[in-house]
Amino acid sequence: MKFEWVKWKRNPKNILLLGILLLALGVQVAEQWDSSKQVNKSDHQYLKAVADEIQPPQGYVGTPEPYKMLHHLDEQGVFLSKKDQMQYEKVVNILYLLEDENTARLTGDWKERRNVQTERLLLQSEYMKAGGTEWSMLSLDEVTQQLGRNEWLKEHDLPIEDISSSPKGMYFLYSLLRHAMSSGLLLVVVALFFFDFMTSEYERRTYLFMSVQPISKQKRYFRKTGMAVLIIGAVYLLYLGLGFLSASLLFGTGSVSYPIIIEGTSAFYYISIGSYILAVIVLQLLFIAFIVQLLMLLSKAVKHSLEVLAVFLALFLVPNLLKSVLFNENSLVQWLPFFYMDVDAYLRESIGFTQAFFFGAAVLVIGNIILLRLGSKAVNRI
Repeated sequence: MKFEWVKWKRNPKNILLLGILLLALGVQVAEQWDSSKQVNKSDHQYLKAVADEIQPPQGYVGTPEPYKMLHHLDEQGVFLSKKDQMQYEKVVNILYLLEDENTARLTGDWKERRNVQTERLLLQSEYMKAGGTEWSMLSLDEVTQQLGRNEWLKEHDLPIEDISSSPKGMYFLYSLLRHAMSSGLLLVVVALFFFDFMTSEYERRTYLFMSVQPISKQKRYFRKTGMAVLIIGAVYLLYLGLGFLSASLLFGTGSVSYPIIIEGTSAFYYISIGSYILAVIVLQLLFIAFIVQLLMLLSKAVKHSLEVLAVFLALFLVPNLLKSVLFNENSLVQWLPFFYMDVDAYLRESIGFTQAFFFGAAVLVIGNIILLRLGSKAVNRI
C-alpha cells in the first residue's frame, strides 16, 4: 500500500487540489466572519420591523390593518371590547420589551437579552393564541420553536447566537458540514482525487508491469481501494480539524451543547450541535467508503479517466438533483446509499434523530458490504 500512497501524493493534480481545498477553507472562515457582522445588523432590523408592525407612525390616519395597536380600537380610539383591551396591552408591552432587547443586544448582556426575548415571545404567543393575527416576521410555530430553544439555552447557561453564521469553531464546523453536503462538494472532491487512480495504469499501460508481479488481481484491486478510502478519509478529517482549529483560535470554540432543532413526525425537539456533528461525520465517512468503492469498480470496468469521471458524477448528482421528482416518498430514498450525499434532511426530519442515524449507518454499511462482494467477484472477470 505504501507504493500506492507514494504514487498518489506525487501526482501534481492531487497537490493542486489540496492547495485549492486549503484556500477554500480560508475563504470560508473569512466569509463566516463577515456573515456574523451582518447578523448583528439584521438583528436590529428584525426588532425594528416587529416594532413597526405594532405602532403606527405619528399622525397616521389610514386603515388599522398594518398596525396591531389599531386592530383593537374603533375610529374614536376606544377599545372594541374587554378582550381587545387585553390584547392591546399585550402588544404595548411587547413594544417595550423590544426596546429592552435591543438595549441588551447593544450592551452585549446576553443573559438579559435571552430573558427579555423569552418574555417577549411568550407575550407574542399569548397574543396569537387569543385570536390576534400572526406576526409577519414570526409565526406561532416559530415562536414555539424559539421558546423551546431559549429554555434549552437557559438550562445550559448559553447565549443566544446565530450558529449558521457564527465563526466560532464548533459553529463553523456545523456550517462547513452543511455546505459540503448541500453543494455535493464531498462527492466532487472524491471524484477529482481518484478518477484516474486506477485508470492511469491502463492509459499508460503500466498495468502490464503489475500483472507479472506475484500479486493477485483481487489483492491489487483492494489495495488500491483501501488506500483511496484511507487517503480521502484522512483528508476529510484533516480538513474539518483545520477548519475547527483555525476558527477556534480566531473567534473562540463555541459550545458543543448549543441546540439544533429536529422535526419529528408529530412534534419537534432539540439535540446538541455536538451530537449532530458526530453523527454527520460518521455517516459521511461511511458514504465516502461507499462512493470510493463504486468509483474503483467503474475505473476497473471503463478504464478511461474522463469517462469514469463523467459516469461517476452523473450516477450520483443526477438522481440527487431529481430526487423529489423520481421519488414521491422520502422514506424510499433512505434505503438507497446513493442518496446519502446529504444526510441533514434525514437526521432533522425523519423517524427521529437517533433512529435515523442508526438506520442510515446500517444502510451504508450494507451498501459497502455489497460493493465489497461485487468487487471481489467482478475484479477477475473485468
